[in-house]
Amino acid sequence: MQSRNISKRGLKAGSSSPRIDLEIYFEALGNLYHKKENPEGILLLNMAENKLAWNLCKEKINAYSQTPIPEWVAGYTDIKGDISTREAIADYMENYFSKCEINPDTIAIASGATGAIEVTTFLLANPNDVVVIPSPSYSVYDQDIKHYSGLEKYCLQTHTSFSSSASDYKISIDQLEKAKKDIEKSGKDFKILIITSPDNPTGIGYESEELKTIASWCIAHEVHFVVNEIYGMTVLPNTHFQKTSFAQIMSEHQSDFLHLWSAVSKDFGISGFRFGWIHSHNEALMNGISQTNLGHSVSNHTQFIISQLLTDTPFLDRYFVDFQQQMEKSYLLVTKTLDRIGVPYLENIGSMFIWADFSSFLNEGSYASEMELWKDIYNKCQILVTPGGGMGHQYFGAFRIVYPNLVYNDLVIAMKKLEHYFLKER
Repeated sequence: MQSRNISKRGLKAGSSSPRIDLEIYFEALGNLYHKKENPEGILLLNMAENKLAWNLCKEKINAYSQTPIPEWVAGYTDIKGDISTREAIADYMENYFSKCEINPDTIAIASGATGAIEVTTFLLANPNDVVVIPSPSYSVYDQDIKHYSGLEKYCLQTHTSFSSSASDYKISIDQLEKAKKDIEKSGKDFKILIITSPDNPTGIGYESEELKTIASWCIAHEVHFVVNEIYGMTVLPNTHFQKTSFAQIMSEHQSDFLHLWSAVSKDFGISGFRFGWIHSHNEALMNGISQTNLGHSVSNHTQFIISQLLTDTPFLDRYFVDFQQQMEKSYLLVTKTLDRIGVPYLENIGSMFIWADFSSFLNEGSYASEMELWKDIYNKCQILVTPGGGMGHQYFGAFRIVYPNLVYNDLVIAMKKLEHYFLKER
């Protein structure tokens, strides 16, 4: 009999974990590594928190916090976000992201990327509609589209083995056609396609022509296409990748079916500020957000601080150069370690991740064996990474390493431990 003290929806939400490594992560938080105070503590390489970025912008954000607070901060403002903050986002996107004009009326602010995802999917799709996401993918998408909006996820398997080629991870029109047939055969509606670029967990990025091809297919089939650019400036320097924001393609098409998400959590290392945004030319969506976004809104004080950050061009020009150079230094440290161990990995263009193939160290090609290796690395190396099985992929043995989750000196310790484990103990 259904309990009367909670709804079925609440019961379902409370009985599921958004990601496979969350419980052990919270356990690790009570025993973190410190060079002097806790040298045997846990080194976190599983959570997409950017410690490199925060160390570079912490002092500046502290200074913004000392700025006298304007009158509008104390009262109610537009549910989509105060116009001054949306103008700041538009300027930031024009200067660093999109390189095209952005109308502040096409922007709505939400409480982090999660808030943006929840309110967008709630308004664009009906309960039990299907969201297609290429796998492997950000595991918490499941929670973001299901608990609030009641949608279903279709894991589009672009490949079933590990590949070192970025092109093998990108979706094709043939794969979209197959997904559409599969979904319609089950009597459901393919309503939304989501990709992340640069991607979590693979670090690949979609170039302009690739995005245009997918956008044209989605518009023709009236499928909402959302590109999550939360890692838009978290890119490695000195790559041959031609970065293009989806905002440029949206500007060209002016379509109700094209949308963009972004946030400050990864590019600036401030996930705790809970500040994200939606960019869309769909007026009906923006009107809907105006009526439903109050529970996902961001405090006016946070909006005020972030608007100062996003318009501080002299600081941002220096910051992104320094940040991306530090990213590259940490990336090379990890990849050189993997080379010595003999672990294949996908060379990427950005985000915060290295997608590495540890399958040769599995006792057998199974989920259970992947979990066994994951726990052994945690127990013997005091290193926490993310197993690929929690990201909707059918291949066993791939792990995600979040290299900016540690400052460089701590990352050196982690890589020494990892190398010793695989070369001496396995």
